[in-house]
Amino acid sequence: MGLGRSCLILTFPMLGTVVAVALTIVMLLGSTKQAPGLKDVYYMRIDVSNITDTPIEGLNDATGGFASQVINDVIDQLGISDVYDAGVSGYCEGEVKDGDYKLDKCHTGDLPYWFDLQTIIESQIKAGIKFKLPDDVKDYEKILKTASKAMWVCYVIGVVVCGLTIFIGLFSFHSRIASFCTALVSFVGFLAIMVASALGTGIYKTYSHYFNEEVNKYGIKASLNSKALAITWVATAAALWATVWWVISICCGHTARRNRIRGSDYEEKEPFIGYVPHEPHYAQSHPAHPPHY
Repeated sequence: MGLGRSCLILTFPMLGTVVAVALTIVMLLGSTKQAPGLKDVYYMRIDVSNITDTPIEGLNDATGGFASQVINDVIDQLGISDVYDAGVSGYCEGEVKDGDYKLDKCHTGDLPYWFDLQTIIESQIKAGIKFKLPDDVKDYEKILKTASKAMWVCYVIGVVVCGLTIFIGLFSFHSRIASFCTALVSFVGFLAIMVASALGTGIYKTYSHYFNEEVNKYGIKASLNSKALAITWVATAAALWATVWWVISICCGHTARRNRIRGSDYEEKEPFIGYVPHEPHYAQSHPAHPPHY
C-alpha cells in the first residue's frame, strides 16, 4: 500500500473519528454514578443555595415568613441539596460551602434520560410537601422530556456509527471503495453528533432562560456549563473533520491493489525477445547445396 495514503488516513480521518468517539462518550458518562471523575461534565446547573423564598407549597406558612436563613435550614432538614447538575445520562447533587461546589452524589437515570427537577426534589422531601414549578417552566418540561431523550439517542447513535467508521476505515488502506463506504458512514455519525449537540445546547439554553425568568425571584438560578458545550461541539467538529478527510482519501494516494495491477500490466506489455542463435560465418559463405545451373 502507498505510504503516503497510509499516513493520510491515520493522521487525519482516523484520528478525527477517534477524538469524536472519545468526547461523545465523555458527554454520555458525564454526571453519572459510573463516572465519578466526570462530575464537571453537565449541561445545566440548578443552584438553590441562595434561596430567599420557596416554591415548596406550605413551607412559607410553616416558617412564618422568617428570614431566608431559616428557610435554608428547613430545606436542609428536608433533604434538598444546594445544587443539581443535569447531564446527558444522569445528574449530580451536592452542597455549596464558601462558594465551592461539592458534588458528592451522582445518579444514573432511566435511559433514555431526561432531567425531571420536580420529581427529583419531591422524591427527597417528606410526604405531603410538594415542589411546584411555575406553569411556563412546567409546560416547557414537556418539550424538554422529548428533546432530551432524542438527544441521548443521537449521542448513542453517534458513538456506535463512529465506532463502525473506525472498523470500516481499517480496510480503506487497500481499497478506495472502502474509503467511499467509510465516508458515508462517517457522515451519518457526524449528523448524529451534530443533532445531539444542537438539541442539548438549544433545550438547556431555553430551559435556563424560562427557569430564570420564573424562578429567579425565589433566589434559585439556572446556568449553562461552558465546559460541556465546548466538549460536545469539539466532538462535532472532529466528526466533521474526519468526514471531510475520509472523502479526500477516496481520491488521494495509491492502494496496494492499484500498484499490483500496474505491475501486471507492465509485465503483459513487455515485448518478448527470444534467443536467436547466429549462423556460423562459414555456413553463410558456403551454402550446403550449391546452386544448379
